[in-house]
Amino acid sequence: MSLLEHTERQKMLAGEPYDPLNPEARGGPRATRDLCQALTHSRNRYPAFTTVRM
Repeated sequence: MSLLEHTERQKMLAGEPYDPLNPEARGGPRATRDLCQALTHSRNRYPAFTTVRM
């Protein structure tokens, strides 16, 4: 790969066309989904921390 070629992940982050089936490009969305699920589960376990008090 030359210095001017971009990885699929770099293309995705730059908003360029990329191969969504490439394992490198798929890692970000999976990690994001896992973090969102962890946040949801933490809210279910600790509801007092998600209540807005005014």
